[in-house]
Amino acid sequence: MAILTTLTNDRPMLFGGFACGTQASLIVIPQPKVEIDYCSCEFACDYIESALYSSVDKTARNSDTTSILLELSAASSSFELKLINKSTSVETILNDDTYGQYFGQGDLEQPLKVGMIIDWELVGTGLGNATYQIEISVTNFGDTVTELSHLYRCAPYSDLIADGTVKIITTNEGIIDGGIDYDGMLWSRSVRFDGKFGTPSFSLETTDYEDNSRNWNQNQDKISITYNLSTDLLPSNVSNQLVLNDTLANKILIYDYNLANTEVFNGVEVRPVSIEEPEYFEQNPSGAYSFTFKPVGNKPVKRNKFI
Repeated sequence: MAILTTLTNDRPMLFGGFACGTQASLIVIPQPKVEIDYCSCEFACDYIESALYSSVDKTARNSDTTSILLELSAASSSFELKLINKSTSVETILNDDTYGQYFGQGDLEQPLKVGMIIDWELVGTGLGNATYQIEISVTNFGDTVTELSHLYRCAPYSDLIADGTVKIITTNEGIIDGGIDYDGMLWSRSVRFDGKFGTPSFSLETTDYEDNSRNWNQNQDKISITYNLSTDLLPSNVSNQLVLNDTLANKILIYDYNLANTEVFNGVEVRPVSIEEPEYFEQNPSGAYSFTFKPVGNKPVKRNKFI
C-alpha cells in the first residue's frame, strides 16, 4: 500500500519580473605616456617635418597643413593648443581661426571631438618662418595631460626645398575599430615626410577568344599599375599614424617632390595593396617603411566593338 504525501511549495517560481536600465556613455580618460630615464638624442636627431607654404600659388601641392583631432572625456573637459617657437621660446595659444581652422566643442559632428587644422601659410606670414613645436593639453575631471609634437620647420615652398619629400593627404569617415571614430565626420589630414613615391610596375591581363580558324583574337586587354612608396626613417608617432590610420582612409592622395623621379606625381588618388616588412636599426628608435598602392582608376582597359 503506497503512502502519498503532498508537500506545499513554499518557494514558487516567479513567472514575471521587472528590469530597468539607464543608458550611459563610456568615459575614456587619456593616460600620460610612460617616461623613461633615457634620451635617444645621443643616437638620433630630433625629427623635423617640413611645413611649407606658398602665398602665390596656394594649392594642395604647395601649401601644407597639420591636423590635430582630440576626443574629450566629457562636456566639462577642456583643452589648450600652443605653438612654440623653438628659437625664441615664444608661445602662441591657438584658440581661434587666426592660424587655421579651429574646432571647439560642438563645432564638429561629434560634440566631444575638438582640434584644429593649422595652416602653415598663416603661421609663416603671421609669426615668421621658424621651427615650431605643438603643445597639446587636455584636462579631464581636474587632471591635465600634456604632450609635445615633433618639430615642424615652417618655410616658403620651393621645388628645391621640397625635393626628396612625399606628401599624403587623406580623408576619413566611418569608424576605425581600435583607432579613431570618424562616424558622421569628413576629417582631412596631411603629412609630409622624406621618401619617394612612384617606380610604377605594370602587368598585362589578356582575355582572348579563338575563332573558327583557331586564331587567337583580342577580346579585352587590361594593364594594371602599382606604385611603391618608400619612406626614410620615421619615428613611431609619425609611422603609426601613417600605417594604422592613413592607409585605412576613404580617400588617399599622394604628391611626390623628388626632382629626379621618372615623372611628376601630383595628387595621385590611390588604394593600398600591401605593406612591406619595416626596416629597423639598432640604437635608433625610428624605422623605414614601404607600401604598395594601386590607382583608383582601374585603367587602361582595351575592348573591341563587335557588330
